[in-house]
Amino acid sequence: MGQNCENCADGFFGNAVPGADDSGCKRCACPLANDENNFSSTCRQDADGNVTCTGCQRGYTGRRCERCEQGYYGNPTIPGGRCYECACDQSGSLSPICDQVTGECQCQPGITGRACDQCQPRYALTERGCINCDDECTGVLLDDMERLEALLQSRNLSGVFPAPWPTLMALENETLELQPFIDAFNRLQDKAQNISDLERLADRLLRRANDAVRNAPPVDGDAGKVRDRAADLEMRVMNSARELQDLVEELVNFTRGPGSPVSDLEAQLREARRILDQIRNRDLNGSRADADRELRLAKDTLERALLDFANKTADKLAAVQALEGNLNRTLDQLNDLEEAVRDARMKTNDADRLNNDNEDDLRDLDEIRRLTEENVDDIRNAIREGDEVVKNARRLLSEARIALEEAKNNDQALRNVRPELQRRADLLTQKLAGPPDLEDLVEDAEKHAHNLTLRARDLEGLFAETKNFSSDALAAATAYDNIVQAFEDAERAANEASLAAREGLDLATGENSLSELGEDSKQRSYDLLDEAVKLRDRVDDLGNSTADKEAEIAQGNQNITDLEKAVQDLKDRMDRLPDDLGDAAKDVQDRAIGADRVAQGVIDEVDGLEPDVKALEDKVGGAGSASGDTNADIRAAERDLRTVSRNLGDLKDLADDLNGEARNVRALNDQFSRNLTDLMEKIKQARQQANTIKVSVANSGTCIRSYKPDIQPGSSINTIELNFKTTEPDNLLFYLEGRDSKDFLSLETRDSRVIFRWNVGSGIGTITYDALPISDDRWYRILAKRVSSSGELRVQLSSAKDMADPVTGSAPPEYTILDVDSSDDLYLGGVPPEKEQDLQAATILTSEFNGCLGEVLLDDKPIGLYNFATTSGTCMGCVESPRERTASNTYTFLGDGFVVMPKIRSWNDRTTYLNFNFKTFAEDALIFFVADEDQGDYFAVYLKDGRVGVQFNLGSGKVEILSDDRYSTGEWTYVRVSRTGQRAELAVVDEQTVKIGTSPGSLADLAVTDRMYIGGLPGSFRVLTADIPTTSFIGCLQDVTVGRDPQKLDENLAILGMTPGCQDQVVRTIGMSGEPGAYTALPNTDRRGNLRDGGSVFLGFTTSTEDGLLLLATGGSRRRRRQAGTAFYSLSIVKGRIQARFSAGEGSPVTIVTRNSAGRFDDGEDHNIRVTRTGDRFEISINDVAKRSGKLADADNKVISVNKLYVGGIPGNMERNFRNMAGTLAPFKGCIRDLVLNGNLINMGDMVEFSKADIGRCVQPSELLQITTTVTMITTEVSGITPLVETMSSVSMPPGPDMSTRQIGEMTEGESERPRTVTQPTTTITPAPPVVLTTAEVPTPTTEEIVITTPMPETGPPTRCAAPAERSSKVIPGAFNFGLTKNSHMTFKIEPKTVKKEFSVKVDIRTFESDGLVFYVARSNQADFAAIQLEGGLVKFKFDNGKGPVEISSTVAVNDGKWHMIEITRNRRNGILTINGRDRQKDKSPEGATILDVTEDFYLGGVPISYTPRRIGKLTNSMEMCVRMLEIQGELQNLATPAARADVGACFDKVTGGSYFAGTGYAVLYDSYHVGQDMEVVFEFRTNQREALLLSVSSERPDALAIELKDGKITFRVDNGPALFEVTYDPEVVDPEGSKFSLCDMKFHKVEARKVKNILEIMVDGIAVPPATSQQASTSADTKNPLYIGGYPDSASEQKAATTNKSFKGCIRNLSINGKPQDLGESVTLVDVQANTCPGK
Repeated sequence: MGQNCENCADGFFGNAVPGADDSGCKRCACPLANDENNFSSTCRQDADGNVTCTGCQRGYTGRRCERCEQGYYGNPTIPGGRCYECACDQSGSLSPICDQVTGECQCQPGITGRACDQCQPRYALTERGCINCDDECTGVLLDDMERLEALLQSRNLSGVFPAPWPTLMALENETLELQPFIDAFNRLQDKAQNISDLERLADRLLRRANDAVRNAPPVDGDAGKVRDRAADLEMRVMNSARELQDLVEELVNFTRGPGSPVSDLEAQLREARRILDQIRNRDLNGSRADADRELRLAKDTLERALLDFANKTADKLAAVQALEGNLNRTLDQLNDLEEAVRDARMKTNDADRLNNDNEDDLRDLDEIRRLTEENVDDIRNAIREGDEVVKNARRLLSEARIALEEAKNNDQALRNVRPELQRRADLLTQKLAGPPDLEDLVEDAEKHAHNLTLRARDLEGLFAETKNFSSDALAAATAYDNIVQAFEDAERAANEASLAAREGLDLATGENSLSELGEDSKQRSYDLLDEAVKLRDRVDDLGNSTADKEAEIAQGNQNITDLEKAVQDLKDRMDRLPDDLGDAAKDVQDRAIGADRVAQGVIDEVDGLEPDVKALEDKVGGAGSASGDTNADIRAAERDLRTVSRNLGDLKDLADDLNGEARNVRALNDQFSRNLTDLMEKIKQARQQANTIKVSVANSGTCIRSYKPDIQPGSSINTIELNFKTTEPDNLLFYLEGRDSKDFLSLETRDSRVIFRWNVGSGIGTITYDALPISDDRWYRILAKRVSSSGELRVQLSSAKDMADPVTGSAPPEYTILDVDSSDDLYLGGVPPEKEQDLQAATILTSEFNGCLGEVLLDDKPIGLYNFATTSGTCMGCVESPRERTASNTYTFLGDGFVVMPKIRSWNDRTTYLNFNFKTFAEDALIFFVADEDQGDYFAVYLKDGRVGVQFNLGSGKVEILSDDRYSTGEWTYVRVSRTGQRAELAVVDEQTVKIGTSPGSLADLAVTDRMYIGGLPGSFRVLTADIPTTSFIGCLQDVTVGRDPQKLDENLAILGMTPGCQDQVVRTIGMSGEPGAYTALPNTDRRGNLRDGGSVFLGFTTSTEDGLLLLATGGSRRRRRQAGTAFYSLSIVKGRIQARFSAGEGSPVTIVTRNSAGRFDDGEDHNIRVTRTGDRFEISINDVAKRSGKLADADNKVISVNKLYVGGIPGNMERNFRNMAGTLAPFKGCIRDLVLNGNLINMGDMVEFSKADIGRCVQPSELLQITTTVTMITTEVSGITPLVETMSSVSMPPGPDMSTRQIGEMTEGESERPRTVTQPTTTITPAPPVVLTTAEVPTPTTEEIVITTPMPETGPPTRCAAPAERSSKVIPGAFNFGLTKNSHMTFKIEPKTVKKEFSVKVDIRTFESDGLVFYVARSNQADFAAIQLEGGLVKFKFDNGKGPVEISSTVAVNDGKWHMIEITRNRRNGILTINGRDRQKDKSPEGATILDVTEDFYLGGVPISYTPRRIGKLTNSMEMCVRMLEIQGELQNLATPAARADVGACFDKVTGGSYFAGTGYAVLYDSYHVGQDMEVVFEFRTNQREALLLSVSSERPDALAIELKDGKITFRVDNGPALFEVTYDPEVVDPEGSKFSLCDMKFHKVEARKVKNILEIMVDGIAVPPATSQQASTSADTKNPLYIGGYPDSASEQKAATTNKSFKGCIRNLSINGKPQDLGESVTLVDVQANTCPGK
């Protein structure tokens, strides 16, 4: 600008004159040159060359306007950055100045927001500012809103949901239901509007408040003016300060800048001093005084204004508060109304539910009425016929009464001749003993007695099942006919009984003689008469009942008559005994009478089932009095029996104790079984993972690796698949050799040709493949197979899709089994030098390999090339061999595993969706499973008997859906499963048929864990219900989708027995169940099953059952076809021996049976049968050694032509067709594999039909885990105690495919009778002598298999360690011990709404502790709470409804080690504490609150480590106590399945003092312990271990100390720094009666160990050993690490004085260190230690 453009314009600086060094005007940068960040219109360039901005806008400061002024915030130095006014809210902030970077103002309490213009959460804006709303009213509502918000946010709303019409309709109905209550509420509001006094008061208060507001503006204006003047003064001070700062900056720039005109330093200093003097002389006191004065005036004015305002509004505020109280009371009334509305709503819902139930009942009644009307004519006809039958019955009754009179006469006659009969009986006793056939008669009598008992039980079952009704008139008429017949039989039986009684007079009389038979017969006649009367009355009573029940009663009467006939028959046989039998005859008679009494007892029980028996007894009272004497005798006998029964009490208690021991051992065995199963699965997973690693190995001729083959022992079929590439013509690829047998398989290349060799004992077979030269460095695949003595070989490029033609060959046929197992060595790519001699014997000319070895499979199982057993030489990696592509969504399950997948992210508890395709032959298998074991919810998809099934339980009951058809056909099947709430659908095959099921109850959400199981479950997984098949799936799954997420099963959490892809392979095995009707049927495709000259049959099997059909090949199965013309051959096992039968259709068949010397083959081991035919001679060989042969007459080389092959059994309805074709037609139980007919391997997957067979899977003893544990468990219903025999507990490795549902001691399929056992010590139990009772008095004993062990008394030194104390001190079932750590606890979920008004808890505890927490439950902010504590042994019940706590204390202590029942109840403000139902104390909480508002978490025994109770003082820790019962709100809680638990253990029924170490933990007594020069340790211990660490302390230096038990010796070892020295107590050396087991005898032993400088002393049980002395100069062990008792954690530093890290298991008590008793309960850390309880003995 300027006339000559000699000046720079505003906004620019510099030298505008052309030619200057820095010519040109430059834009001002204030602070940046861009427009958005330029906040000054002018600037200048100072002498120092720097630029100063001279016109900074308001809010900016600094030399270049680079900072924000006070009252502003921001960053103007960044592009787009600006300074913004703080604008802090005057009423919400403490100052108008904010943070210059963030702009945050300093807010008053309860206020938030950058400008302090918002209320914090739980605060509301009022005229008085933000006030807290978190009270008992609004706060509770806000809590509910937050929970609802969290619930909504936790739901997955991303899917597509159908229109919520049901929900809307429910809401509409609910609205209609609530409308009357809303109307009532509106009426209440109308009434509230009539409260004119409140309105007038509110109006007056409002007017006075408005007046105050009108009077406030002048005062507020004055205060505002004062505030503005103060702000201006403050701004002037700030500007002065800013100018001063700028001046200082100019001074600094002036003195330091380059080119300064001040060249003389002295001049510069003088100028600086002058400026400084000017600054100092400047007087600012006047301005400051003015500012202070104005500030005081402003404060005075403000105070006056506030005082005036407060005075004017004080009375208004009081009125407002009164109004607020009235409104609060109104609000309370509204809350009560709301509570009443809720109650009414609940009652309305209950009424609706009852109405629905009533409607259902009415519909049922209408249906019954309709059916009754339809059949009314038939019913009337039946009644008329019944009336006629009743008339006949009454006539028969009269005749029966006549018979009764005759029986009475007979009775009197019997009494008259009793003396004579007694005399004759005495004579009989003097005669000779009975005939030699007496024992036969006794056996007959016993058999009759047994039959009578069985028939009596059948009769009892018949009456027990008489519950259903029918309206069939024809059945009613039949029933009346039966009743008439029953009356006739009853009369005849009575007459026969009377006749028999008269005949008895000729034999004997007297007590316990044959005369009792007569009396008994008389009684039987009375009983039969009673039965007739009962039946007569029964007919009358049931006249209005339906005919079916009458028919059943009549049948029962018929059964009674038949029973009487049998009794009479027995009596007749007894009567026919000769007179001279004497005492022997009397014994037989007593047995018969006892049997009759058994029947009578059962009949009496049947009579007792009838509800009208009392009335019937009244009607036949006369008959009863006539037989009074006999009844008196019976009653006397019954009294005797009852006396004996009472004596059984002690025996039953003993049985209960034994059962408890048995259950404990069974639980331990079950846990041990699960642990072993889990371990085996993990081993299998690791092996499978290693074998499935797809890598290739490069070998330059030096890499030699051996592997352990996964091969079926004793197999006659082997397959090898091998991929390789090489440039060398001669290589050894594969070599497998039996260590003992020298059988082998090999693959080699010779002159670029592949050669397959094998030898199974009869000579070498060789096949050479000449078609392809293989030394061209391309990948080739070799496929080699051996079947018996024949083999085939294929070689092709690995990338080829089509299968190459095979080359075949054979070996000498004498032997067929490859004698190799998994312990032998397999070499890939070379052998070590020591094997070269074996290669030469096998005619293999090369021993190394040069090239790349890819994927290798043996018998279709992959061999992991890096899962080698040994390796040597140089082995490198190379490019992976090409493999066939498999579908990424298709997987093969091998039938022995599972896949664990993470739960999908979009999982919704309300809905479940699953679809997949499957292909299998399995009839029973699990496909999909999710569950929550704690809550019991589950959802499963499976196959059951070939049908697709779905079962789920949402917590209110299970529901199962099954398809109609079977789909275990080996064909692809599509399945879709969906669930919405309680309703589930199952669609199979194109969704044409949809099955629907609905869950009972009202629960609609499925709670599951974060894991999904596909194809099976781990063996240690406990299935929640027994009717879900848990067998692992075998077959293929495709396109598995859960929800909307396709599942990639190879991206899993765990896997076992699953491979990608689905290839159609030959099925070689079948597992047969042995159940009736189990079989498989194969077609004779291409006539391969015909047995001609030179033909052969091969079969492998495994079984533990002595009888079963293995194979039946037949030429026909028509019923009318003569078997003589049917050709067949069969193989079966009969009595453990192999039997073969052959027939060509003519002549007699030939049967060949193995010799007894060959042994039995039902031993659970693998066996092979080979059949060969040479002309008319057939030979069978078992395992290639046990050979037998036979000749088929008139065969003439005829072909045994068959059309169907049955394997493992035949259809149940065809036994007649195949009779005599096999040694047995019983279904086979076990495994059948490798069926080879005439050299052709039969594909078991080609069966045309099957039943109860597991195709493709075989359960064998060598693959299973077996727990065989046998001892008799005695139930409380036994009649006596049978002495137990000595038993042996054993663990056999392995059988049982499904250990999760298997019972201990239960034999599994295919289980060996001679398992390999690992013996565990057991002992015998000597019970009390047996007590014999009659069968009529006590039911038959029942037993089950378990283990019971009891210590045997020993003499002399112990010869083994004792059993642990847990066996002698039983674990209390269902009881748990707390206090293992300070935060030991259980968490239970309660419904908070149910405890608001009333709350009750019962807990049964046992403890020795005096202080600790029993339970605690509280609100989220702990304003409300309830708790039980122990303080000084007294029980304290504390609770707070929100207005103040109350404490109720017991007057008795409960820490005496006995069980005490603690009960608390709270009803609004009232609380009651009761101890053992007697000590009852009560109190009330403060007024004002009656509702207990708590969360759903109920903490028992302690609280989690993350939770701190704040309302109950310091006693919040868990204490050691046993809890065996917990009841909340009247509902018994299952202590075994809480919502969560931590650090709880078992409770023992007998306890003693001390600390119990579980063998897996330790105690940290001190965080840091210094041993020093002297230390004394005294304690007592009890254990059954021979090795354990008792005490240890160490340091970073060598200094350390330890006391340990090792090899049955106690060693005290110390290091003072230079070296270790020790002293050892050896009981075998120092104790004459000691042994190496003396210290593990489960008795307490006292140990006293002392360190005195360099001397160590130890004494055990008062026996000292010579002290040990260190020769080193150091006398102090300077340790500083933790002092451990009973073990130490893995994370601890090395325990330098200890030689074992085995944790102690047992008890330690009376521990003292340096004379000071130590309490392990006060340890720093306890892990698996019960500090104050030991199991008693």
